[in-house]
Amino acid sequence: MQYNPRMSKRNEREQRGPLTPRKKTGPAPPPFDGSLQLFGFQDGNRDGSVPDYDDSVCMCTEVASGDIAELAARGITASVGQFIISAGEDCSANQLFGPFDKMEDATEFAREKFGAERWVGTPVGF
Repeated sequence: MQYNPRMSKRNEREQRGPLTPRKKTGPAPPPFDGSLQLFGFQDGNRDGSVPDYDDSVCMCTEVASGDIAELAARGITASVGQFIISAGEDCSANQLFGPFDKMEDATEFAREKFGAERWVGTPVGF
């Protein structure tokens, strides 16, 4: 009988038995308590290219539990799941607007106030 590498592999699989998923080792990642963030742009850049986030005119952010205290310190009473519009060059000195109950309301406000026509989300962990 002639050696057949394909048969050899098949025999190995049969001897191992069915494949089982690998067990995850180490601690589970923490639950994501981040918020949805969308950057607003005035330009009509719709060619699919990645925008330069420095060119954004504002940001629409969903309020997460970790944001409540900071917003309260800045005079904004918001609840988890509401939306805030922020604008300005320096994040620590930006202007905050809201809260808005729906993302659509927040983005409409930003369109009227800043001319934001295009919204682009950030990658997780940005």
